[in-house]
Parts: sequence; C-alpha cells; structure tokens
Amino acid sequence: MEKHWYTLQVYVGFEKRVKAVLQQKLQELGQQEAVGEIIIPTEQVIDLVRGKKQTIERRLFPGYVFVEMAFTDTTWHLIHSIPRVVGFIGESEAVPTPLAAEQVAQIKHQMESTRLAPRPRMVLTIGDKVKVTDGPFRDFAGVVEAVKPERSRVRVAVTVFGRATPVELDFLQVEAA
Repeated sequence: MEKHWYTLQVYVGFEKRVKAVLQQKLQELGQQEAVGEIIIPTEQVIDLVRGKKQTIERRLFPGYVFVEMAFTDTTWHLIHSIPRVVGFIGESEAVPTPLAAEQVAQIKHQMESTRLAPRPRMVLTIGDKVKVTDGPFRDFAGVVEAVKPERSRVRVAVTVFGRATPVELDFLQVEAA
C-alpha cells in the first residue's frame, strides 16, 4: 500500500514520547512496514545558558509529529490508541488529509540547514530597539545599525553621555527592547 505523510497533533512536550510509543507498538504488532519515517522537526539554536554559548535543540512545530504511513483502519486505530495523541490534522469523516511531498521536503531542508549552521535565537533587523544584556554596556538601550549574521555580530548605537556610540556586540549580548 502507498505511503503518504500525515500530521499528528499531540500534547506539547510529548512529541518524543509519542514517537517512541508508536515505534514500540508497531514492533509489538509486527506492523513496521505500515509506517515509514517519523519526524519531529527541530532546529539548532545558539543560546546563552549560564553565561556560555550553547547550541540547543528547539522544536519547529511544538505539538506536531509528522508520520509517513499507509493509511488503513489498523494504523488509524493504532495512532488513536497512543496516549497524548489528539488526532490527525485535517481529519474529516475519519480520513486525514495527507501532506504534499513539497511541504515535507521543505521541513526536512529547514531541519538540515540549522543542523549544519545553528542560527541565533533571535533575528535582528536594522532599526530594531535592543537592550544590551552583557559586557561593559550592560543595561544600556540602543538601536541596531548593522547586522552581520555570518559572524553572529550586530552593531548597535548606544547612547553614552548624550551621544550615540556605535558598539559591535555578539547576538547573545543583546535582547529585543
């Protein structure tokens, strides 16, 4: 039977557990061939944790799990028997709407691009008002003058003694004001 991609809505924070239970039940029932890939889309984000840069994994779609499967009564009942599964997205008359292959390819590409080059936690643009959170200009407010994403740096005009002074800072040293 042909496999399509479907979106499961699950309780937020239980995505990995639902995936593990689904794989376990498939193995117990000998139905591994009915389900292909199971994806929990995540991205790698650079964040400041206890004063140090760390790469953390963040869910792109909290509360959703993407499953490649052959849709049958057995798989439908199997999915709905898993605790903390709300149901399929686009479910009308008990038949969910499959995702387009392009959508799944786009999600996979987005996951892979952040795995290769983790991105900063927030995106800044010129003219944004920010507050400096670390370094000698801590607690000063400023306006973003330039953004250098390849170096994870930002130039901020900070007002010191009534004059705007340009300061180059790391993305992790500022937060949106």
